[in-house]
Amino acid sequence: MEDLKILDITKYTCLSEIISCDKNEIIFVNEHHKEDVQYTINSYDIKSNKIEEIYNYTTEKSDEVTQFYRYYNNEIIIIDMSNEDILQVKIIEKNSNKLKDTHKLNVNKLSKAIPSTINNRYFLFFTETDDIFRCTMNLCDLEKNKIYEIKDTKFSEGLRYNNNYLDVYNYNNEEYLIFNEVYMEDYEYEMDVYEYFKNKKDIEDNIECEALYVIKLNDFIKGIKNNIEDLNFIEIKKRCIDGWVRYLCMDKEFIYFREKKFKTQIEDIYKVHKSNLEITKIKRIEHKKYNGEIYYCEEIGYEYDYEDYIKIESIYPYEYNITIKKEKNTFFADYLNNRYIISFHWYEDEYEKYFQFMRIVDNKNNVCYKYNGAFYIYDNYIIVYNND
Repeated sequence: MEDLKILDITKYTCLSEIISCDKNEIIFVNEHHKEDVQYTINSYDIKSNKIEEIYNYTTEKSDEVTQFYRYYNNEIIIIDMSNEDILQVKIIEKNSNKLKDTHKLNVNKLSKAIPSTINNRYFLFFTETDDIFRCTMNLCDLEKNKIYEIKDTKFSEGLRYNNNYLDVYNYNNEEYLIFNEVYMEDYEYEMDVYEYFKNKKDIEDNIECEALYVIKLNDFIKGIKNNIEDLNFIEIKKRCIDGWVRYLCMDKEFIYFREKKFKTQIEDIYKVHKSNLEITKIKRIEHKKYNGEIYYCEEIGYEYDYEDYIKIESIYPYEYNITIKKEKNTFFADYLNNRYIISFHWYEDEYEKYFQFMRIVDNKNNVCYKYNGAFYIYDNYIIVYNND
């Protein structure tokens, strides 16, 4: 596999999570269960094949431990949401392998939903309310050691249903935040909401819409700290009931999103220039031409499930047709370099022990490689590690 590199670090990992990866280094955390729970944050140097421990700490054994790891500017941030009354944050300085700072902030009914991190100073998190269908979103400023309630419900509710995903970019030395207002999964919005409202003459005013926005990060932060109820988002695209707008990704110059019209079953892919937010259509997908099960991730395509194999027909951004030998609990993961089919499968033994395997099929040389463990794909690297 001359144009694909496999980094098997299973012997160094146990109950692991990949925190960060680039072409030089993998940063990951291991979890060891003894009388208490010990965590070790490690660095794996890809060139030298050496492991270095960055930091370790322990917690008491509990089913309630909930921690999230982020990496920004050589700082590892550990957000501990285990205690519903205290939000705890540790900042590890990677270059010195030392604890740089610890924050303990009093909160009320901390939710364990995934926090949305903006940078190594700001992140967003939820607290619960008496209404089980509503949460309060908050901004944490680690530099000021303060928490601010977010009053803009469009933002807080629209982000909560989108897996708390935010993206931030820098253009001409100005930072911007991308916000996709989403309230449910693609199929739910089309099959439930649209099917219910499409024949009604009157649409409820408060029905959830789909939209993509950007805002200057400084304006976003100032608006929250000033209790603004309608943050100054710049609207890129919006639809209500009859279609969706979903953020895809971005590169150095452009933001990419997809828009689907439910009635025609036509989905268009657009790019938005970061300098002036000018929109250009780059791809049209006519879903009526396909009858498989659509999938959305970094790619858009269709999956066809047959008795002995799975067929994948990718539509965007690459076009290809491949087949995968079918085993129990087999799933397609990726197709790299127009050559390597990446799939995985899992099973449980009689003792309910979980096993995961990754398979790489080289279409050029008709060779199959199999690895035990979980995997993480970065560029042309595939990192195989142990997460059980």
